[in-house]
Amino acid sequence: MKIQKIGVFMGSQSGKNDHFQLAADETGLQIADRKWHLVYGGSSTGLMGDVAKAAFTNGASVTGVWPNVLLPEAANTTYITNMLKVDNMSDRKQRMFELADACVFLPGGLGTLEELGQALSWSKLNIFTKPIVILNIDGFYEPLELWIQRSQQEAFFDVTAIEQLHIFDSVSRAFEFLDTIV
Repeated sequence: MKIQKIGVFMGSQSGKNDHFQLAADETGLQIADRKWHLVYGGSSTGLMGDVAKAAFTNGASVTGVWPNVLLPEAANTTYITNMLKVDNMSDRKQRMFELADACVFLPGGLGTLEELGQALSWSKLNIFTKPIVILNIDGFYEPLELWIQRSQQEAFFDVTAIEQLHIFDSVSRAFEFLDTIV
């Protein structure tokens, strides 16, 4: 599979750590440098807005997937090529998973956790077979890594159940990995 579309999941808030915004900017830039297409949640705010702006202003095409249940004024209307409207958050996630050749997860809140959980669960069930990349910026996802290790130790699943999962502590290393997928 050759990567052409990257689904990026992250917070619609910026968080307090400036490294998260820098990682979001770099993610957008890396997508644009490769002439890949960004698929994301469609927001103009937070890390979502940062990724879209960096990708779009550097030449990438950008598709936002916007659920009708959210306020329209938070939707990105500037740094976007195409906005797909869906009915709800579940449809948004499903559509993003369908469109993307690989999924990248930056830091985020409960929505990001839910999206990552769905991708990993579907990976275990062999429903979702695309690469899942976690950007562990400033150790944000270290508690998740510990949980995964403990779950495997306790025999809730084995490592082959989530073979698509790849965790990197830098954007550049993550995209070097994505470059190897052909």
